[in-house]
Amino acid sequence: MAEPQGEPPLVSIVIPCYKQAHLVGEAIQSALAQTHPRVEVVVVDDGSPDDVASVVSNYAAVRLLRQENRGLSGARNAGARFSRGEYLVFLDADDLLLPHAVETGLRTFGENPECAFVHGATERRRLDGTAVPDPNAVVTGSPDLYLELLRTRSWQNIAASLFRRAAFEAVGGFDDAAECAEDLDFLLRLALRFPSYGHGRTVAVYRRTGQNINSPQNVSAMLRGALRMLRAHRRYTRGNAEYEEARRAAIRRAKEIWRGPLVRRVREHARSGRWGEALRDGALLVRHYPDVLATYAVRRLLAAVGIGRPIRDA
Repeated sequence: MAEPQGEPPLVSIVIPCYKQAHLVGEAIQSALAQTHPRVEVVVVDDGSPDDVASVVSNYAAVRLLRQENRGLSGARNAGARFSRGEYLVFLDADDLLLPHAVETGLRTFGENPECAFVHGATERRRLDGTAVPDPNAVVTGSPDLYLELLRTRSWQNIAASLFRRAAFEAVGGFDDAAECAEDLDFLLRLALRFPSYGHGRTVAVYRRTGQNINSPQNVSAMLRGALRMLRAHRRYTRGNAEYEEARRAAIRRAKEIWRGPLVRRVREHARSGRWGEALRDGALLVRHYPDVLATYAVRRLLAAVGIGRPIRDA
C-alpha cells in the first residue's frame, strides 16, 4: 500500500441522498471546499421523491448518479463503483466535512502507509448550528480495532474516515442487505483484515435532523439491524474466545440501548390507535424483553388489588 508519487491522489467523496434534497447542497459545498487539490464529488440520487437533480445542477463539478431506491448501503456501493478516486469518503447528505478533512486523512496515510483506512473525530450539531454532546470516545491507534469496536462501539460518524479503494473492494463494500448498523459492520470487516489509524482530529460534522435514529420509524429497525449484524459476525468470532465474549456483550448492550425507546414507541403507538405498529413493535418486546411484559403484568395485578401505583408505563 505504498503512497502514489507525483500528482496528488484523486479522492472521491460519495454523497447518497434520499429525501434530503433540502440539505444536500450544504454537504456538496463542504465537499467542494476541501483544501486537497484533487477531489471528485459524486451524489447518488437513491430514487428520492424530491428534486435532487436540480440541486446538483447548481454545481458543475459534481457528478450525479440516479438509481431506483436501494437503501443507504446500496447507494454508497453504487457511488463508489461510479467514482474514480484512489481513496473514498462517504458523506451523508445531511452531514458536513470540514475543509481539512481529506488533507488530514492523506497526511495520516503518508505517516502510516500500511493502513487501509484512517479515521478522525466528528462534531455533533443541530441544524441551527448549536453543539450537541457526543458520548462516543475518539478511537486512536487501537492495536485491535475489531475488538475495541465490539467492546465499546465508540465510533465517530463514517464521514470522519478516509478509505483506500482497494481495501473497500477487498471486503465487498457495505452490506446491501443491511437494514441498519451498516457502518459498524463495514468497519468491523475492514478491521479484521487490515490495520487502521485514528489521528483524532475533528474532520466532520454530524447534524441531528428529523431522520436520525431516534425517530419513531427507526427504533425497531435499529434494534433489528444491530442484532442481525452482531449475530452475523459469529462467523468471524468463532474460535476466538475474546472476540466471542465481546460480541455477546455487544448484543446485550444493543438490547439495553434500545429497550427504553422501544417501550416508549409501543406505548405511543397504542395511545394513538396505531395498532398495527403497536403489534409489530410489541412482538419485538415479547421476543427480546419478556421481563418488561412480566413486570407490567405484576404491576397490573398489584394495582387491581389496591397495592402500588396506578399503571402508566409498560
